[in-house]
Amino acid sequence: IDCAMGDGADPSCPARSNEPWANFDRWFAGSGASGGSVGLASITAQRLDEAGDPPPSPDDTRGPFLEDRSLDPNSVAGRLTGDFLSPSLGWQLFAEAPLSFVRGTVNADRAEQLEKAWAERWEPDTEDDTSSTANRNECVDGNPATTDFFALPFNDSTNPDCNVPLLFLNGADLASGCFVNVSPLDADEALRTTPIGDADAPPRQAPCDDSPFGAGDGLELGAGVDIQDYLCPDESLRLATAAFLSARFPFVSPAGRLESPANRASSTCGPDAQGPQGEDGDEQGGPVALDLNTLYIGDHGYRDNSGTSALADLLASLSPYLSEPELLQDLTDQEFETPSCIVPILIEVRSGFGEESPVSAGPRVFQGLAPVQGALSVFGSRDRADQDRLAAFFTRGLLPDGSRAEVAGQPATRYFNFDLRSHPGVEAPLGWLLSEESVKGLIGQLQQGRNRLNFEALGTVLEPGQLSCVDG
Repeated sequence: IDCAMGDGADPSCPARSNEPWANFDRWFAGSGASGGSVGLASITAQRLDEAGDPPPSPDDTRGPFLEDRSLDPNSVAGRLTGDFLSPSLGWQLFAEAPLSFVRGTVNADRAEQLEKAWAERWEPDTEDDTSSTANRNECVDGNPATTDFFALPFNDSTNPDCNVPLLFLNGADLASGCFVNVSPLDADEALRTTPIGDADAPPRQAPCDDSPFGAGDGLELGAGVDIQDYLCPDESLRLATAAFLSARFPFVSPAGRLESPANRASSTCGPDAQGPQGEDGDEQGGPVALDLNTLYIGDHGYRDNSGTSALADLLASLSPYLSEPELLQDLTDQEFETPSCIVPILIEVRSGFGEESPVSAGPRVFQGLAPVQGALSVFGSRDRADQDRLAAFFTRGLLPDGSRAEVAGQPATRYFNFDLRSHPGVEAPLGWLLSEESVKGLIGQLQQGRNRLNFEALGTVLEPGQLSCVDG
């Protein structure tokens, strides 16, 4: 992500012709699961931190691993190098575990320690951190990793350097299995502002969907609940908290418990809260909280290990605007030059090692174990449906408006997949801490084979003035 959309200054990145961060402003939305969400939040925090900084000089030596094993502490790789797991495990072993025997409690848990360990990497250090405080405050007030997630500058025309993509840092409700929409978008904002007990309130679908089918023309998220429905208007989440709600891996972090405002005594919009006061002093309005089930948010990998389900729903909601760009004026309520066509592209980054060989016959199914084998197989492959659906859409020759996208007279590639390929020797495990050699191997794959070809094709598509639309 840093190579394609960020400053691209690391020596491990394939060559890029345009300026650092030039592609970032064209990034519309990003969706992740687990560590992918933390990666999206990391590059976002880095962008907010570097906004306004001059481009790195050609002889800049920043990179993940240099000859002398040194790191630029202000690069994304430099900030993410280190041990984030020890604070969480230490808190679990020496604070939570002993207190559990005497039924004691603490005001923090191991998930908060993990968040703090990550967020502190963007704290300014007067001795080692050379980033500009003025530039930092240009976009956010203070540490970008702890800024208000819902107030991130998604479409700030006054300071384009601060714009960030629309982030879906997805989670899963462990009690119901529902998709938890952790994003600045509320899929059913009208329902959120409906007072409890209102006779005109639309019915809710249980247990996942909190809006009736076909209600309104906004964003529709399948089998999902909005985290904003669990927050009062004056409440929010830090970027770090939002990211790690998606990465609450078993045993490393506990499930995130979030009660409805209607059930929280301290809520400012619950049943006991007072409504806003009118000019005549009479109470107007009333509580706006919804009486919803308590959420137990865990790693999004429980439901969708790819993070593509939110993008698939977002794409379906935006399809009318992709086919008729003039409708964008009404959607954004802003005046701008209507584009002749909109060319959406998809960048997919996968973890895990894939095989180059064709699909072989699966293992034999024993009739006595068929139900168990079937359940495990479906659980392990269910996230492929949205991945394949998106891949089919972005490899289609025709755009939604019936035109075709071309680059230098040739059909433009709109789907770019970056993944790891199996190789001889030990493969890097899925884990929080990797050796230098493992990280080198992962980075090296970006410069090899299909990944390098995809990166070169992506650079051509993102080059200003290269894309054009022709009649289908």
